[in-house]
Amino acid sequence: MKYLSVLFLYFFFQSSAFFAQPITEYWLQARMNGVVTLDNGNDVQFWGFGDNTPPNPGNKVFVPGPVLRFTQGDSAIVHFQNNSPEMHTIHFHGLDANQANDGVPHTSLEIGPNLTYDYKFKCTHAGTFIYHCHVLTPLHVAMGMYGLVIIDPSTGPGTLHTNTPVYQQEYAFLSSEFDLDWNNNPISPGPFNLFEANYFMLNGKSGAQLHDGDQDIVSNVGEKFALRLANIGYGKTTFSWPNSIDAQLILSDGRPVPTMPNVSEVSLYPGERYDLLLNGNIVIDSFLTATYYDLRNMNLIGTNTVPLKIGDVAITENAHKGFRIWPNPTADFFNVVNPLALPIEYHMINLEGKELQHGILAPGNNKIDCALGSGIYLVNIDQSSDFHKLIIR
Repeated sequence: MKYLSVLFLYFFFQSSAFFAQPITEYWLQARMNGVVTLDNGNDVQFWGFGDNTPPNPGNKVFVPGPVLRFTQGDSAIVHFQNNSPEMHTIHFHGLDANQANDGVPHTSLEIGPNLTYDYKFKCTHAGTFIYHCHVLTPLHVAMGMYGLVIIDPSTGPGTLHTNTPVYQQEYAFLSSEFDLDWNNNPISPGPFNLFEANYFMLNGKSGAQLHDGDQDIVSNVGEKFALRLANIGYGKTTFSWPNSIDAQLILSDGRPVPTMPNVSEVSLYPGERYDLLLNGNIVIDSFLTATYYDLRNMNLIGTNTVPLKIGDVAITENAHKGFRIWPNPTADFFNVVNPLALPIEYHMINLEGKELQHGILAPGNNKIDCALGSGIYLVNIDQSSDFHKLIIR
């Protein structure tokens, strides 16, 4: 009885310590019936993670899965439901989860069909991380079961780590790949040594899909923007940008780089992550380039580009005169606080300068419905010289 009392007290205090910190929760589901449209217009099946937030969780999964974002010091809870006919887990790659929450089947547990499990861990380090299924890892990752985890420093978004420079914009890119033969025949794909990547993605998109507006990198001359880069593919991915952009490496695999060197490109091997601060000193209309290499022979096997534009138009996250826009990114609406006593106009334009929507903002809070496609838009308020960047997912 004495030992039972000691055990009870131990687990009580452990639980109390966990919940003493701010708690951030996500609800994820796994399904094996996803369909994604390729750059050539063909559809292919994949397995993936999707949102499962009550009361209306939906039934779709995505490649990659939803981004999980926390703040350093948070107690994280990821409520996982396996809505598929096979075993799955969530492994939080690079995070300091204990063994029971690490998602490696032979050292923790597998989550069976139609079962649930709550993963819990402390967010001890700021940085960019990855989550993925760890059951039959080569197959389940190759089929699309992965996503990004972002942990902001305790001060919140705007810096990559404590005592590092402030950035105005942030962009995250997860490199991955398919062997389309595996996706078309996942029941008997063959041995892993026969995996041949032949379709290459950033954030689940490829080729012309990366030029539809929602992945564009947009900044201003003299402003800093953050790049969060990660690779969950089985090859090497090298990211490069125009030489006229100053780039400083801040974090490697979720830990500060002691010297924080200036770099002109970075190469990521499977599972690696880099966080960088970039600063464009001149007007640029170019690309972020991702090149993919076969690790067995270092042959170049794929390339993707993302538009990268640095201009002299003032794009601000915080509205001038006290205006504020949130949530950002958003899905189909955003709020604007008009601190003035009079109604004023707002205008939404795309990156080509075409007006898509306009209206009146009453004093106080305004909820704006925006039935627009995914992409980056600019919101102008009261015909000022400032534009607010709005991302619609």
